[in-house]
Amino acid sequence: MSATAPRRYTVSEYFEREQLSDAKHEYYDGEIFAMAGASREHNTIVFNLLREIANGVGRGPCQGFPSDLRVRLPTGLYTYPDVTIVCGPPEFAVEDRDTLVNPSAVVEVLSPSTARYDLGRKFHWYKETPSINEICFVDQEEPRIQVYRRAESVWLYVEAASLDQTIRLQIGDVSLPLKEVYRNVEFPEVKEAR
Repeated sequence: MSATAPRRYTVSEYFEREQLSDAKHEYYDGEIFAMAGASREHNTIVFNLLREIANGVGRGPCQGFPSDLRVRLPTGLYTYPDVTIVCGPPEFAVEDRDTLVNPSAVVEVLSPSTARYDLGRKFHWYKETPSINEICFVDQEEPRIQVYRRAESVWLYVEAASLDQTIRLQIGDVSLPLKEVYRNVEFPEVKEAR
């Protein structure tokens, strides 16, 4: 018996399916991938991030969007970052006016089921996107925020890993106090080694 190849979809077919679906899906190279459902902790963190980012961008040239805004990367990935920030006028795909093509920064909340992909292949694709100047990863299981900033031809790394720390995003001049980002979040108990 031979295995059958997965069905390939056009971008138009993806958009049609996405319009009819209650769930969100990523699209890459003809394949459609269901996005994992989010936990209570994940949603709490995203809500807190949106509040802090909205306060930070204020009335300036940047604006933040929640995870319902689809983003197209130059690699052909269509995805829904947990938070997207755009500085300047947002630009949308010709084929779909609800698909942003010029994100300035993206924020992903890492969950156990998505962390490997988010920190691997997706992170690489984010770095290849010319408009993205900042990539932020927020851990769901411990207080830890990692920020990667484009600095000409290299990416700089900063991290905060304590509830009494604050990390800044240069895009939109946003401060993220970890105690606010993780407000109302209960972390899994860490079992001590015996």
